[in-house]
Amino acid sequence: MKLTNEDINNSIENLKAAQRELSVVINYVQNTCNHTNIAECNYQPSEFFSAQPPMRVCLDCGVSEEGWGCGFQVLREKVTGLAPRKISRDDLYSIRCGKYITQ
Repeated sequence: MKLTNEDINNSIENLKAAQRELSVVINYVQNTCNHTNIAECNYQPSEFFSAQPPMRVCLDCGVSEEGWGCGFQVLREKVTGLAPRKISRDDLYSIRCGKYITQ
């Protein structure tokens, strides 16, 4: 099967349309989620640069937030009354998607 430039361009346009649709779905899910299932990774020290702050992720919708101490504005344990579950930074990176909230 020989592909033409038109085939490639059509595939690219289809992919872009699917990405836009996915973005709309992720945005809707994250805006309507109650963020009651939260996990957190600890800060990561660095020898050469400033430390990376702790991060939280909603395990239901993938929204993530970084903050120091009381710096979390969206993913706070006040919602559930439970402390966030501890996970590794690598696990958090693999779970998060969509919105990323920084201070």
